[in-house]
Amino acid sequence: MQKENVVESCYEVKVERGSRGKYPINSKTFWVAVVCIVLGVYLVKIGDRNNGVQLILFGLGLLGIRDAIRKIC
Repeated sequence: MQKENVVESCYEVKVERGSRGKYPINSKTFWVAVVCIVLGVYLVKIGDRNNGVQLILFGLGLLGIRDAIRKIC
């Protein structure tokens, strides 16, 4: 079942959602968040704790923002 959102003004925008099963895999934000978390864990492991923790939290933040935007739309 595909949903269609239409926003009308002087422009018309149509947004179609695909199936829920493929959503995280095709999301660029998801993959950037995963890379940030993995890189953060690596940096913590080699001793650069400050930058590693920042990257981990940034990656988790990206996942939270992506999920929040998904719930709104």
